[in-house]
Amino acid sequence: MPRGETDVRGNSKYYIRKSDREQLEQQRLQWDSMTKQLRDLQSDVEDGSKVIEQYKTEVVERDRKLEDMVRQVAEFKKEYNNRITSLQKSHEETITDLNRRLEEESQQNATLKRKCDEFESECQTIKKRVLAVGLAAKTW
Repeated sequence: MPRGETDVRGNSKYYIRKSDREQLEQQRLQWDSMTKQLRDLQSDVEDGSKVIEQYKTEVVERDRKLEDMVRQVAEFKKEYNNRITSLQKSHEETITDLNRRLEEESQQNATLKRKCDEFESECQTIKKRVLAVGLAAKTW
């Protein structure tokens, strides 16, 4: 035993009982084990943080893509509505033009029918005169 400092009982301060040594060794092993577990947990936390950052990056990218898609849908909807409006206007103009043409043709047909009726009436009048002249000529 080294000489020098001693405790109250006269034991060397550097002397450690076997049971205390074993207990200290177990505590050291536990400490080492807990230190290893702590390092593993820190590594897991770092890995988890990296995964979270990757996920955040993916979420941001997906949000950007979604915003682009929403913008494209809005543009498509606007173009579609403009096209529908244009087609409706063109359809209305066509219908108006066709109705105008039908009205003109209807008036022309009415005029022609009136003229045909007048002509037919004149023909009947002439026919009656011819028959009258023919009867007058026979009786003469």
